[in-house]
Amino acid sequence: MTAELLDRCHVVIQLAAAVGVQLIVECPVRTIETNIKDTEIILALASL
Repeated sequence: MTAELLDRCHVVIQLAAAVGVQLIVECPVRTIETNIKDTEIILALASL
């Protein structure tokens, strides 16, 4: 469904992010995955 939604868009703004120093310190890998992985997926779909 995401690919179909992106097909209808001219601009995509990704604002989701894990926030909070404690979360970042305690779960750095999870934070990176949350902050980067979804952006990577959106960019891949937008490039189709």
